[in-house]
Amino acid sequence: MKKKGLLFILIISLAYWGYYFFKPAARVNPGVRISDETAAREAGLRLLRMSIEVFMETEKRYPYELEELVEKNYLARLPESPADGWEYDPESGAVR
Repeated sequence: MKKKGLLFILIISLAYWGYYFFKPAARVNPGVRISDETAAREAGLRLLRMSIEVFMETEKRYPYELEELVEKNYLARLPESPADGWEYDPESGAVR
């Protein structure tokens, strides 16, 4: 009975330490990470694009300027723009 108990403890210990040292998260490529600034810009861009599409569906036209999304309550406020500002084309509704 003692041998089975010790064997069980040994197996559990090996499994724990094996997972601890060789867990998959340790193999993540750190070069793939994006900065918080890039993530915020992408989130703001997605929000603007979705709001422009909703505006188009209800108003049957693209907004003349991005501030119109706020004026007509499609957005509470515009997302923070990148350093060079948002580029918006009212003809196509494209924002960059």
